Amino acid sequence: EYALTANAKRISLEDAEAKLHIYKVIHTLPTPMRDVVMLRLTGELSFKEIGDVLNKSENWARVTFYRAKQILGKELNKNE
Repeated sequence: EYALTANAKRISLEDAEAKLHIYKVIHTLPTPMRDVVMLRLTGELSFKEIGDVLNKSENWARVTFYRAKQILGKELNKNE
């Protein structure tokens, strides 16, 4: 098994490929959804912080993230 080292963690090649696929699907989201997902997952920001960054409400960030998760779930399951 091949492994990549990132941040002192071993990530299998399959995991790296899966992450790449997920990021590709995220990239297909409309811009506001993509921004919310990326800030939430990679920036690890709260919904309040995301709302502040994007000049929207905390509730808007929550709803947008929820809707994005629904779309991502459908797209990722479709490709399995």
